[in-house]
Amino acid sequence: MRVCCIFRKKGDDMTEFGAHFNETTNELEFDLLAPDATDITLCIFDEYKGAEPVKTIDMQKTENGVWRASVGANKEELAQKPVFYGFRVFGPNWEKAEDFAPGVNAGAGFRAKLDATTFLRFNPNKLAVDPYALEWSHNPDAALEQTVFSGDELNYMKDSAPEAPKSVFKIWEKIEISKVKTPRALSDEAYIAEVHLKDLTWLVSEGLKSKRGTYSAAGEFAERLKKMGVTMVEFLPLNEFNTEPVCDSDLKNYWGYMPLSFFALTKIYATEPEAQGEVLSEFQSMIKAFHEQDIKVCMDVVYNHDGEAGHMCNVDAYVKYFSHTPIADSSYHRIKKDGHYRDNTGCGCDFNVVSEAGQNIVADAIAFFARQGVDAFRFDLAAALMDVSEGNELIKYDPNGDNLITKLIALLDKRGVKVDAPGENGGGINLIAEPWNASWQEDNSQYQAGNFPDSWAEWSDISREFLKKDAFEACCATASEFREYFEGYPKIYKGEKLPVNYLCSHDEYSMFDMNTRYHFPHSGATVDLPPDERESNIKKQIALLLLSRGVPMLQLGDVIGHSKKGFVNTFNQDNDINYLNYSGAMNSLCEPIDTEKGRIYAFARAVAEFRRRHPAISKRKPYENVSYYDEAGNDVSSEEHPFWHDCGKGFFALCIKCETTGVSIYIATLNTSEPLHIALPENSQGKGWHMVLNSKDKRFEVQAQGTDDVVKEFTLVQKSICVFVEK
Repeated sequence: MRVCCIFRKKGDDMTEFGAHFNETTNELEFDLLAPDATDITLCIFDEYKGAEPVKTIDMQKTENGVWRASVGANKEELAQKPVFYGFRVFGPNWEKAEDFAPGVNAGAGFRAKLDATTFLRFNPNKLAVDPYALEWSHNPDAALEQTVFSGDELNYMKDSAPEAPKSVFKIWEKIEISKVKTPRALSDEAYIAEVHLKDLTWLVSEGLKSKRGTYSAAGEFAERLKKMGVTMVEFLPLNEFNTEPVCDSDLKNYWGYMPLSFFALTKIYATEPEAQGEVLSEFQSMIKAFHEQDIKVCMDVVYNHDGEAGHMCNVDAYVKYFSHTPIADSSYHRIKKDGHYRDNTGCGCDFNVVSEAGQNIVADAIAFFARQGVDAFRFDLAAALMDVSEGNELIKYDPNGDNLITKLIALLDKRGVKVDAPGENGGGINLIAEPWNASWQEDNSQYQAGNFPDSWAEWSDISREFLKKDAFEACCATASEFREYFEGYPKIYKGEKLPVNYLCSHDEYSMFDMNTRYHFPHSGATVDLPPDERESNIKKQIALLLLSRGVPMLQLGDVIGHSKKGFVNTFNQDNDINYLNYSGAMNSLCEPIDTEKGRIYAFARAVAEFRRRHPAISKRKPYENVSYYDEAGNDVSSEEHPFWHDCGKGFFALCIKCETTGVSIYIATLNTSEPLHIALPENSQGKGWHMVLNSKDKRFEVQAQGTDDVVKEFTLVQKSICVFVEK
């Protein structure tokens, strides 16, 4: 059945693609950007798998390459039963003809699979998912035959519609999600806990009403995360993604860094993956649960590439016709002069962040999830979004140019979304950059640390490498380096920018493994550490992260001593290498137990609380309200003091004073293998120094207010950190 098309006028404030219900006309309206297409057939289905379309609608092309169609609909019915739809898209290389039959006859309009001049690869045999669909009916992994999505010589005539994911439209009742109970800036977070959503609850056997490894289970787990001291959780990617194995491995992509949609949430983490029109509500309920526990939510988002071409993006068999490719390939992907996709990420075809379509869909996606209550966004390989190259040129990074990074704040503001700087508590969202790209450039321009706008925070590999140096190459770490680290590297992160300080992230060793056997990256040598040294090392590293100026980030697994069994980049390990086991660190009430992992957890939780209680640690400006001391308790704050040129003792100490509370915090660290006797600075009249923590003493429990005993002198044990408060 063919249906005539009726259109509505669009507003000018933001793009409005996708499917929308028009309450004035009682019609379901479809808007699709496909500037190079010559014809598009909208296919509507009653079932999402194996069925023929119940309606086919010839869409009409309007201005700016937008195609539109509408069909009469009932609002009440749309709230009860979803509509499944997809598109068959024709183009110059494959025009529409009367004799075209999906999967049977290419028709008289067929010219070539890939146009040799324009490099367009339209294929109407492949049912395309709406790039703006808020839900996919299922992950492509559920298809019985994966080859139907390929456009190579063997498979280009296969009709993908029976197996292909369908765009899902349903009128859903939005859940009211309030902000967190304690308004705060990103710099105020105790720490950001990075975690994969399934890993979070998969091994939790008690206390969860929902299925483990799901959005709902994560929401139920929020109360426990609060007890663990978490104030912001950062989830690895949650958008629908390509799970296809890499290099013919039996292990599938697990982490989600091969996105197929920037809007649709993956149903892999849905409580009922087969249910339709429910995943967004489940996600919203999860966000609400976290906010009720005063925990913010950060989404790891991937806009530098997508998962439609995989790592072999120039081989036809590996190019998948899911959404971006069959609809607007050149608008959403970067295509080189030879017709191959450009790959600067090592993951597949570069997403086109230079085109208007590419920039709009990114801004629209961020704005959409901000309206669902998401508080922050971490941008994977964010330097790629500084691309200003044109046409089919090689990538060109220009941090000051007219790129998506510099334009994003304005694009979001146009969509009614405010962005807060890292130290700003203005009720807006936060943007966090991974400030590099994977492909090396001769001018090193793929590395853009410190070059993001002031409104951004940045992952700091500078902090990461310093912490490794302190732990494993201690003789190389100088007092000057310690000072720059504790001050948040102000020469690099200027203005309002702040580093996100971390040691281990998802694609590295866990802290437990790194401190069990350390692999020196340049020499290839390894060193094995005894368990006692491992525990104290991890505690020191956690303390250094939580007590420095900047935003601390820890893998949630590192807080509980998780081991990845010595593996590093575990992106394809859907097993207990990644799953978090809490039983080795805590009891059912989330209280620490007396094990190595339990003591690490107790220490991390207590130091996070200490940081939260003393905002001077994170709120101060560089070199503000801080003094530096040598081992004799002498003030060495002057740049000219010889202390800064003496690399032999491995000692560093600073004192931070909070003007509002009057509390002073003295932090002393030693990275040599020999102990050092130190004198603490002179106290204010009537006050003394009281110990808060000692990373080397496994039996010393962190005392937020300090112990009762006054300390004037102290022997720092090798490779340790100690903290004192003045009272």
